[in-house]
Amino acid sequence: MSKTELLRALKAELEFLQQGGYGQAFRSSWRPTILIRDSIMCPNAVSAPAFHPCDECKLLPLVPPEKKNLPNPCHQIPLNAAGETLEELYAKGTQEQADRAYREWLCAIIAKFEREVDMNALETCTSISFKNILFLTDLTETSEAAYSYALSLAHQYQARIYPAHAIPPHIPTELELNTIELSRKAQTAAREQLTGLVKHAGISYLTLVTEEALEEAVPRWIRELGIDLIVMGTHGRRGLERFLLGSTAEVIFRTATCPVLTVGPHVPPRSEKNLEFTKILFATDLTRSSESAVTYALSCAHDRLAHLTLMHVLPEGTHRDPDGSRIREFAVDELKKLVPEVLELWHEPQFVVEEGDAAEHIINYAADEHADLIVLGLPQDKRFSTHFHTGVTYRVVSSSPCAVLTIRDLTHPSPDEEDVDVRRLGGA
Repeated sequence: MSKTELLRALKAELEFLQQGGYGQAFRSSWRPTILIRDSIMCPNAVSAPAFHPCDECKLLPLVPPEKKNLPNPCHQIPLNAAGETLEELYAKGTQEQADRAYREWLCAIIAKFEREVDMNALETCTSISFKNILFLTDLTETSEAAYSYALSLAHQYQARIYPAHAIPPHIPTELELNTIELSRKAQTAAREQLTGLVKHAGISYLTLVTEEALEEAVPRWIRELGIDLIVMGTHGRRGLERFLLGSTAEVIFRTATCPVLTVGPHVPPRSEKNLEFTKILFATDLTRSSESAVTYALSCAHDRLAHLTLMHVLPEGTHRDPDGSRIREFAVDELKKLVPEVLELWHEPQFVVEEGDAAEHIINYAADEHADLIVLGLPQDKRFSTHFHTGVTYRVVSSSPCAVLTIRDLTHPSPDEEDVDVRRLGGA
């Protein structure tokens, strides 16, 4: 049994104790007679259909080696600095003393294991951290939800935030001859608005205003400022086309060499200092691009003790294939391979394989399960110009009920992988 599994069992036992599983805090007219042995944790609980040896007990690793072969080894666990055990307390103390000592031991051992699990995870999993966050805004209310995400993440990671705005091209009238002065005023006004967003937020910031095309500005900002996360909002289904300077989403997804967090019109603003990702959905086409993206999903799930679901969507009609069952089983196995055995998550990851329209399944699952974040991987050389508005990425980003994190694969595929069909997920 892993330490994480033991920790889950101990926390369940503490909840059982506190909620009156042994009686009402701590005595009542009825209660199981013996601590641990009459709990949900004991393999020989009252409801157990057959006898189980004590070496199947989840608490056995906590029993001193020289006492593991004694009757009721769980009652040989030292509960405090004096080394008192339940066996001793039952022999010379009161039930109330045993209850109290047991509860204090549970709280102490849970706290100890939580620290150890955290340290173990730090050694076995690369934790993702953002230090320079680029927040793209059109300075309208559409960006409010995205701003709340950017600000909250900046607080949580103690990151520097770069509120950025691209000034749309301006065609002067006959009365507007001094275009240089007009440009200066527009930049000043934009910079004042950006500063107003963050100057009282209690975080480090630098405002960015440009008249450059985004194809030039975004890569330059990423390179010069060390940007490791972009946060942006959208207007709606066609909002990605209208955001900032036209086809902004296509430009960002195509040029960004760092993760992009997109907050759509169906996503409400979040608390600036209490952004919780408790349910994360990682959707994958099981190609190489998944390997880079899954790291972010795993790290986020670990750091935030979140529920993680890994999903793959098979093409429509797979169930009619003679090998349909084997294809589904293969997909589940491939999903499981994405989670390292050494990584201990707080909640067991879920593996879901669906069939049909990938974007529809992703969006519906996120809505039904109240997901807080969707994570998608993008191939390094993915082009969006032809079918961007009908592909999975666009449809998920524009219609998702939660924020969407996209990560571009920056590894170089081998010659054998260059022709991989990325439409296995329905066309990203």
